[in-house]
Amino acid sequence: MKTFKLFWLDGKTEKVKGNSIADAFTKAGYGNGALPALNYYEEIKNEGKNFECVACDCNIKEEEKTEMYGYTICNECNNPI
Repeated sequence: MKTFKLFWLDGKTEKVKGNSIADAFTKAGYGNGALPALNYYEEIKNEGKNFECVACDCNIKEEEKTEMYGYTICNECNNPI
């Protein structure tokens, strides 16, 4: 199952899950009538997956890392992943 982030015209965002964007949109309870209010969507990759930090050998989750200057940084030891 894939995760998608919906960007609505009113500025709100929402995450939905499904086998495709159409499936995720339907599972979230939206129909074709909601499409005009959608600005765009993005597929979120690596959500909920673990990353290995080579510096401190920790196994961190997506929310425990930081993007900085084009690098992914481990929040435990501040080294690149």
